[in-house]
Amino acid sequence: MSKRRFAAAFLALAAVFALAPRSLAASAPKSPALALSGTSGAAVFGGALYVWGANESGQLGDGTRTTRLEPVLALTSVSSVASGGGHTLLLRADGTLWACGDNSYGQLGDGSRLTRLSPVKITDSVKFIAAGDDFSLAVKSNGTLWAWGNNDLGQLGDGSRQTRLEPVKILDSVASASGGDGHVLAVKTDGALWAWGSNDSGQLGDGTRTTRLEPVKILDSVASASAGVGSSLAVKTDGTLWTWGANTYGQLGDGSRDARLTPVKILSDVSSAVVAGTTVAFELAGLLRAGHALALKTDGTLWAWGYNIYGQLGDGTRTERLAPVQILSGVAEIAAGGNDSAAIKTDGTLHTWGGNDLGQLGTGDRTDRLTPVKILSGGAVKAVPTRQRVYVNGAQVAFDAYNIGGANYFKLRDLAMALTSTSKRFNATFDAANALVVVTPGAVYTPIGGELTPGSGAPAYITPVTHRIYIGGNQVTPDGYNLGGANYFKLREFMKILDVYVGYDAKTNSVTIDTSKGYSD
Repeated sequence: MSKRRFAAAFLALAAVFALAPRSLAASAPKSPALALSGTSGAAVFGGALYVWGANESGQLGDGTRTTRLEPVLALTSVSSVASGGGHTLLLRADGTLWACGDNSYGQLGDGSRLTRLSPVKITDSVKFIAAGDDFSLAVKSNGTLWAWGNNDLGQLGDGSRQTRLEPVKILDSVASASGGDGHVLAVKTDGALWAWGSNDSGQLGDGTRTTRLEPVKILDSVASASAGVGSSLAVKTDGTLWTWGANTYGQLGDGSRDARLTPVKILSDVSSAVVAGTTVAFELAGLLRAGHALALKTDGTLWAWGYNIYGQLGDGTRTERLAPVQILSGVAEIAAGGNDSAAIKTDGTLHTWGGNDLGQLGTGDRTDRLTPVKILSGGAVKAVPTRQRVYVNGAQVAFDAYNIGGANYFKLRDLAMALTSTSKRFNATFDAANALVVVTPGAVYTPIGGELTPGSGAPAYITPVTHRIYIGGNQVTPDGYNLGGANYFKLREFMKILDVYVGYDAKTNSVTIDTSKGYSD
């Protein structure tokens, strides 16, 4: 293994997947709403993306490289998230795929190797996403699987070892996929499991240790699968869990430490499972490896096994478990990082546990947790009223606006009222029957009353906008929130759509909106 592979694996992949209801088998997979990279975490609640942990490559997507010890809001209109070693993939409500973070191997897919601190759009018509260590995967709405990024171990499956800076098509008729540090598992719509890439520990499950540069068929009747670092899991349509590959720390859960070159059955009545695989760290004495796995049973109970030195199993100890032990009940979704774990419960609360040296648990500190700790309730976001003066074409206008995560959010109807006599005027209406917000550029605004009314001046809890937004007949996904029945949108993002200049003067703490100029970043 190269030094690059060592360093990348230290940022360990969280191979996460969520299983569709058994009656739907592999035909209707659900992209994950929860992801851990081993150094950071991300969760989607009601379309709002929360992120926390290390951010040295901008993988949190908040426009900074600042470590976040507690969850912060990054984006809205997000339906799914996937985390690689130092990059993040986001699937938005309109089916567009966005990416941010480390791009050394082209794993963002934008045709460059430039690090991105904020998400950039990669492609359209996507229904499922997955991230490997330093490569990425996407299943499009037509069932085609695309891959890009590092390919030194054949993990892209295109028959080569050539790095790809943009997505390349790999397979047809794919339902879901999962990426490890150097191998991939893909479930086709007929339930067949295919694998390719690195195979030094038998993680492909084909009975050999031979690297495969192209997909090989492994199993039938598979609902979903998870690729870790050196090991793999698959849940079959009958609810049985099968594991194979590396087993040094009991991460296969079969009661032994023996590597398995073909799948072995572990549990029944399983709805989803994830293998975190291996954490790799440099030490003078050599290489430290670790691996654990989680399984969610159909009754909502969470089970864990494998390496546990950081408390990543969540059983209150640091003792390795060679067979599954029950941890929680009432669980809806799970994820595992290099040395940490997370679960969303059926009541909407998010819990994390395990290693926390980089703030990857989101608990506000760097202290390990041996049992699950609640870090989010999955509901409202706290917004602080802005204290800035706002000028529209030179005239000061009082807006009821809020600051969320360092950005200004203005009420849509207030903006429409303020711009109604300008060349950038627009009308805004709400179609309650279809939950649509319709913006018509150029139309005269029709007031409903209450526009430009000052707010209370107190912090407020607001929830993400869940309506579809159309501007000029085209669906868009600007960041937005709802407070008291009114929609507030990020000012810069909305003005960019309308091509209106927005400026900020830090000395006078004032915002300028100038409709005579076009938008400029």
